[in-house]
Amino acid sequence: MRAPWTQGGQYLEGEIDIRPDKGGDSSTTAAASNAKDTNLQTGAGGANTGGGATGAGGAGGDVTIALGAGGATNNTGSDAGGAGGAVTITSGAGGAASAGTGEGGAGGAVTITAGAAGASTGGSSTAAGGSVVITSGAGDSSGNDGAIRLVGLQVGRQAAPAALTTSATLTIAQLLAGIVTGTHSAGGTQTYTLPTGTLMSGGTEMSVGDYFDWTLINLSAAAADTLTVAVGATHTVVGGMVVQSQHATTGALYGASATFRSRMTAATTWVTYRIS
Repeated sequence: MRAPWTQGGQYLEGEIDIRPDKGGDSSTTAAASNAKDTNLQTGAGGANTGGGATGAGGAGGDVTIALGAGGATNNTGSDAGGAGGAVTITSGAGGAASAGTGEGGAGGAVTITAGAAGASTGGSSTAAGGSVVITSGAGDSSGNDGAIRLVGLQVGRQAAPAALTTSATLTIAQLLAGIVTGTHSAGGTQTYTLPTGTLMSGGTEMSVGDYFDWTLINLSAAAADTLTVAVGATHTVVGGMVVQSQHATTGALYGASATFRSRMTAATTWVTYRIS
């Protein structure tokens, strides 16, 4: 990896190679030794133990991996500038089982875990956990931004959906769970009101222009038992906001669920689109 690196407060320029020793081989029936680990870790922030009324604990140290930018070209030809340095994180492949009936070893996992919010022992706390942000490179002039490619089986975590009945005001936590179900037999529509823009912004760690998707499923049986999504303050909607029931003449023909996209348009202002 070619990048400025610090050791003891001093910058080291040039090629940096961090590579632990390999594990020892074994020519007997005993197991070979494991490879040595590499641990790139900064120090934790210092605690404030003086009991002062306002003193905060120190922040933990950062780890920064900065690759060199590509070199510019200023000749009169058509040569492009040099490419910027790449970052590649590749875990080890599992070892093959070349004899016997044993399975090959599993490939090594790549784990990126953001820091948890610090607990508050003196009262309630709304501190958010650290975010994991992956940003592709910006395109130049009319060039497209770089893509973020997810290759392989994609698995997410689904919280238990909110199961609602009569009219209600939805919470940001219910929307962030990704699925809301509604079941009623009122013989008419029930209204699910979206949170205000202020509540939406206060319940997420999002920036202007960010969005998330969620789905409303109507499990009601009668044709008249529809669900209507209504607005909250500083929260507007775009598209049809009525979700049909499961009845054969309505939802069975047109669908009894809808997917929405909620987008932050200003500090405390949101718009929710029906996208399917």
